[in-house]
Amino acid sequence: MIKEFKAQFDENLFKLYKDAYNYHLKNTEGFFKEKTDDELKESLKEQLNRECNYTLVYIDKKIIGYIMFIIEGGKIYLTELSVDENCRNNQVATKLIKEVEKIAKEKHIKFIDLNCWSFNETAETLYEYLGFKRIRSLYRKEC
Repeated sequence: MIKEFKAQFDENLFKLYKDAYNYHLKNTEGFFKEKTDDELKESLKEQLNRECNYTLVYIDKKIIGYIMFIIEGGKIYLTELSVDENCRNNQVATKLIKEVEKIAKEKHIKFIDLNCWSFNETAETLYEYLGFKRIRSLYRKEC
């Protein structure tokens, strides 16, 4: 079941958020800084409390996936997507994205945008499978 998440905090949501953060921390060499659990909890709470942020959760007895997005300037921007690693390959991410697409249609929004790290090939494959098109790339050089 997919529903909008309005609570301030949930341990299962935090675990997914922390797993996603640590995955990016490990793969981005200095882009993210290490954070304590308390810092990550505060960061999650800040995101949940932003007025323009929406959070949908996929629940199967507990939260096993979530997607965060912003509706702004006539478009939707996906900011976060994470699925419990024990529940992957079960269409959870697909269902969450499809739910955002339904919201876009209801609100007559034409575009859904997102950023994806180049190391995250699984996510890139999913987005392309769901019809997302790559429209730009960010290049970085360390000095």
